[in-house]
Amino acid sequence: MIRLFNLLRRKRRIAVILLVLATLVFAVSSGLAQYVRGLGYPLLAGLLSLLQVLAVAVQLFALAALVKGS
Repeated sequence: MIRLFNLLRRKRRIAVILLVLATLVFAVSSGLAQYVRGLGYPLLAGLLSLLQVLAVAVQLFALAALVKGS
């Protein structure tokens, strides 16, 4: 984990791409969770919500690497 953090600190482009991808995953999973919840599948909506939490964790990790690297 620390190696990945140090890599992201050195390679800003990778950190930015990771940040953008995590933001896209968050947005898509948010919309899908609402849609699936409306269809009546609460378990699948819950799994998509867990994916949102993971996407936020990746966003924070990439942001920390960008801030620490500059």
